Amino acid sequence: NMHAALQAYAEARRIREQTDTLSTPDGAQLLNSIGAAKAGNGDFDSALEAYTEARRIRQATGTLETPDGALLLMNMGVAKRAKGQINGALEEYSVACRIRACTGTLETANGAQLLNCLGAAKCDFGDLQGALDAYREARKIRERTGTLETTDGALLLRNIDLAEKRLLPGMPLVKRDPDA
Repeated sequence: NMHAALQAYAEARRIREQTDTLSTPDGAQLLNSIGAAKAGNGDFDSALEAYTEARRIRQATGTLETPDGALLLMNMGVAKRAKGQINGALEEYSVACRIRACTGTLETANGAQLLNCLGAAKCDFGDLQGALDAYREARKIRERTGTLETTDGALLLRNIDLAEKRLLPGMPLVKRDPDA
């Protein structure tokens, strides 16, 4: 139940504020969770507020350049993409990819998920070859980590198929009824 989760997160935040522990890496993690719950409810504006506060804390505590920081940036990218801010999403995903590469965590299921998100944003931007490159790298990681035969793996394979079809010459983006 998302409502119950949001209530529990609000109580946890209140406690962290009272004990002056919100401005810590654990506080940033809580804000990331709050943002994810709000995004799950479709409230991307509130999600971005929570993510932005978490990012400020991670920057202040020197913990943005960590796997948790990369996850936060990926979540920010997802929310920005949902709001149609494709350039902003691409920026967040690019920084998150750099952090994952530097921390040795790109070759994980979370790294593959990040590359899938990057591919989707590149597809939205019209960079189909860039999208395919990101998707194919994600597929290699999923194959190596044994996570291709999962729900996320199936979504990735669908994204690869759709991007490949769009790259074929003469393939319409969407078939439309001319009388519609």
